[in-house]
Amino acid sequence: YLMYGRLLEFQYKFEEAIKQFEVALKFSSNIEKSLTYQMLAYIYQKKADYKKAEELFLKAIDVNKDDSRAPLRISFLYFYIEDEKWKEYIDKAISISPDNSKVITAKADFIVTSNIEKGKTLYDEAISVTPLCNMAIRNKALYDNNIISWNRIYKNCIRQNRYDTLAYVYYIRKLYVENKKSSKLCLSIINNILKKNCPFAKYEINYLKLYIRNKNFDFFSTAEKILSEDKYNLDLYLLIADSYRENQDFDNAKKYLLYASNIDKYNSSVF
Repeated sequence: YLMYGRLLEFQYKFEEAIKQFEVALKFSSNIEKSLTYQMLAYIYQKKADYKKAEELFLKAIDVNKDDSRAPLRISFLYFYIEDEKWKEYIDKAISISPDNSKVITAKADFIVTSNIEKGKTLYDEAISVTPLCNMAIRNKALYDNNIISWNRIYKNCIRQNRYDTLAYVYYIRKLYVENKKSSKLCLSIINNILKKNCPFAKYEINYLKLYIRNKNFDFFSTAEKILSEDKYNLDLYLLIADSYRENQDFDNAKKYLLYASNIDKYNSSVF
């Protein structure tokens, strides 16, 4: 029931997913119950019902106090809605799993924009726990001003995990900011990602916007190809609609926004 609910959630069938998760709660052990509450909370968070999401995350913490995932996930919720309680819960997650590099990296991500040095220290701590933690390595490199250093770091991240598309995207961001004339190189990197058939997440799609107007990059045909393989990619529908809008093609822009609304009727970006 839990896995079926997650499948429905991936398809933006939120109400159906909620029903499956509620059935799962009747049969779950405490470990599974905690995870089910977390999955339910995710749905309500996506629906912008933050009070209900908070309530469910707290239930997840209560039924399994040894699971660091629930306090970690509620810390993301609090950080998103600008509630200072994120500090309490990210520290709780770290106290449960002090050697979890993902949890340490999450705290670094929260604070790095306000305190770069403290953020870098936490990234180093995550890397010391897991030396090949691509997440911490690539995120820290965003704040590295030495072109030789971050160039080497991103290439190493890509060598370690050729499906780590965020490493490609962060590399593209640094290249583009460093030298606007590097668009051809950035374009070749994007084409390299596409050849690997990696699934596109929100960050990747946002950075593709940099190349929409490049005549050598057939954005629309590429986007259609990705959609044919991933028809529930909401972010890509939004990006295509935005691209048509920029080209003053409002009929097609509206068409793709309507496609997006059929997938997720709760999404504020669609509205």
